[in-house]
Amino acid sequence: MTADSLWFGLTGWTQFELTGKDRASFLHNFCTQEINGLAPGTATEAFLTNHQARVLAWIQVAALEDRLRVATDPSLGEKLVTYLNRFIVSEEVTITDVSADRTLMLATGPQTNGVLDNLAAGPVSDLKFRQHRLTILAGVPVRVERLNWLATGDFWLDLPTPQAAALALHLNNSGLQEGSKLEYDRRRIAAGLPVYGRDLDESSLPQEADRTDLAISFTKGCYVGQETVARIRAYGHVNRRLCRLELLAYPPGEPGQMAGAKLLRDGTEVGKITSFAGGPEPLGRRALGWVRRGSHDAGIDLEANAAGTTLGRVRVL
Repeated sequence: MTADSLWFGLTGWTQFELTGKDRASFLHNFCTQEINGLAPGTATEAFLTNHQARVLAWIQVAALEDRLRVATDPSLGEKLVTYLNRFIVSEEVTITDVSADRTLMLATGPQTNGVLDNLAAGPVSDLKFRQHRLTILAGVPVRVERLNWLATGDFWLDLPTPQAAALALHLNNSGLQEGSKLEYDRRRIAAGLPVYGRDLDESSLPQEADRTDLAISFTKGCYVGQETVARIRAYGHVNRRLCRLELLAYPPGEPGQMAGAKLLRDGTEVGKITSFAGGPEPLGRRALGWVRRGSHDAGIDLEANAAGTTLGRVRVL
């Protein structure tokens, strides 16, 4: 698919809500970003971490008037709600998994501003980065958020699940094409967006994901895992980093072996590929992978190897 303006259904994404007067201070104590100062109508990203600063989830947090709505990768709702509920003592906060009730869509491309403005009860193209508002799109109540996701100036559309099919029809009829799951994967790999369970897991540290400037505050004070995060900053580096990669050449019959392939430098293993979607160029040659310190600088060439077979050369971007 080569269309410039697309919408994607983020099928199965986890969403949970925190309500109660202590909702912000409670979540603030468990993640890497400033939540206490998050004003209604704004959003941010963060890592939810355990006491060892290992990543439990990469989360997107939106402040509404009476609640915080958290979005993250699929199938994490029960895990995260259970984890956070363990720490509620006297705080006035309720955590509810709303994944089944709400649907996320993503709209991307140069025609998106015009399409959404035409469908909306009021313009949404005036939203700034990580601002959001509730509006009506073609009769459907939607929380529209501006963010840089697959490209600069994308929009998240957060709406009740029963009305998702109606909005999808209006988007299709208004000039946006529906993108496939595979096309979304190609684009998010090219953008360097990790998926939990594939590119990140509980062995990962926040700074390793290469989203420090957007997801980590070093002035917010104490939170679970904060000492380790601060110590990494003091050391000035992590021992590995999630890198955007470009496959310079690979055998056409072998793309399925790329995900999980070892990355070698001068015959020594220095990492592995975690995400690869293949397909048409140029996005079809992009990958994500962990690369050790000393080999993860942009421009370094590595070798992808699976089961002792060289699959092609890979360059760190």
